Amino acid sequence: MPATCVAINCSEERSKDTAKRGITFHSFPKDPLRRKLWRAAVRRRTPDKKLWEPGKNSFLCSRHFKPETFDRTGQTVRLRDHAVPTEFNFTVKREKNEPHRKKKRPLDDWQQESQDHDYSLPSVEILAQKHRAAEQAVGEKEWQIKNMKEVEKGLKLCCVNAIDTLLEKKLISIHLREKLLSYGDIPLHLFEKPVKEFSLNQKSFVTTLLLYNPNAYEFLQKKMKLPLPDPEIIRTWLKSSDDSPGFNSCVINALAHNKKEKPDEYTHACLIIDTMAIQQHISYNSCKKTMTGFVDLGNGSELQGEPANQVLVLMLVGIKGQWKAPIAYFFANQLTTEVKKALVWHALEELVQLGFEVVAITMDSHPTNVGMCKLLGCKFTVNQQLKTYFKLPDSDHKCYVIFDVSRELKLKRSDLEAYGTIKSQEGYVNWDYIKNLHNLQGNADLHTENTQSQEHIRASAEKIKVSLVAQPFSSSVAELLNMLHGLHVPQFEDCLATVSFIEVCDFI
Repeated sequence: MPATCVAINCSEERSKDTAKRGITFHSFPKDPLRRKLWRAAVRRRTPDKKLWEPGKNSFLCSRHFKPETFDRTGQTVRLRDHAVPTEFNFTVKREKNEPHRKKKRPLDDWQQESQDHDYSLPSVEILAQKHRAAEQAVGEKEWQIKNMKEVEKGLKLCCVNAIDTLLEKKLISIHLREKLLSYGDIPLHLFEKPVKEFSLNQKSFVTTLLLYNPNAYEFLQKKMKLPLPDPEIIRTWLKSSDDSPGFNSCVINALAHNKKEKPDEYTHACLIIDTMAIQQHISYNSCKKTMTGFVDLGNGSELQGEPANQVLVLMLVGIKGQWKAPIAYFFANQLTTEVKKALVWHALEELVQLGFEVVAITMDSHPTNVGMCKLLGCKFTVNQQLKTYFKLPDSDHKCYVIFDVSRELKLKRSDLEAYGTIKSQEGYVNWDYIKNLHNLQGNADLHTENTQSQEHIRASAEKIKVSLVAQPFSSSVAELLNMLHGLHVPQFEDCLATVSFIEVCDFI
């Protein structure tokens, strides 16, 4: 049986023609609340004035939904979880009992004259028909108002209303709203249940909101009086006891046990933060009987349908003792500074409660990492007082920020090699000088003033052969470039800016 649209005054039927026009058909949702919202929006009723109940073969076509309610990222077009039909054409039809009016024959001149001043009243039958039509129109309008109030009431009782309120207050971004709308159909009264009875979607909603924007979470708690769980409870959801993403409670508890046994070796530690790019790949885990490869920030915080392209790893390293252990990892998709800050702060809270003193955090100077440190309380503005530390949670101990210098040098080397030239205060830093110096080894065609200088250059180049390949930003490379410039070798004219740049990198 072909699918037909059940909307009033809509005759669309699934066929090749509708497929060419891009019209899709969607069945009514199984969720009771969303199903009731759809039924109210359709405005069909039974003879006893009750809401019409759709069957298994009841469909609505895509003409009755707004464009933003569709998810067209996959191979098939599907409705988002919060979608409610709103586009309808409710026109009043003529009653079945109303007789069909035939076209009147044009009147003759003498008949037209006789009706110019006709003050006779219409017949009782015509007045009754008009009265019935007016009553039907009024009833239809009242029914529309009642249904719209039911739809509005239903939306106010769902998370989508809270999400839109946060957007109106400018507490969340449009990008975060799109992430949260997948949970928009969750009834708000479900959060009044005990936390242990929360569904996976409820856990995902509150965890995502807390990690992405703690201020918005606090607004829903205190201003809108929503019974959301305490952040301390959500932190427990981010723990895992196996190899799943999240804070590994087994590793953390083992470190806490070792700290009790050897406090001198395990009390002071450094937290290393590393973000690595991964290939997007979804696979089936036969042991856990779940799909893996999606964004996963811990137990109960999966963003279903969003593949991960990054992994954030947190590793704790001993300052006095020779030990290190990975305490957490998370699958993510374009981590923001707010999410990184929330995850790192949760890790520090957990470690401080167990008696660890995290002396420093180490990472590369990626913009999201720099932004995270600023949110934690650091200041890196040029020509202002630097503040390279922040206070640990519920403690007066300082935690210093240390950027990975060796990695920064590798990045600078890659940038210079890729772009060829970098402008500095002394002039232009050119990668060609370093490349020419590398080619100089074994090259007999040197144009210098005497043979002794040539032999001296070859000997110096041979000595730095290994260090040149491994690290071009070394003092020996700077000295040789400076010497070649002093000997007026044509390939190394105007290389003083490059020499100065290498000396600065070597000093760091």
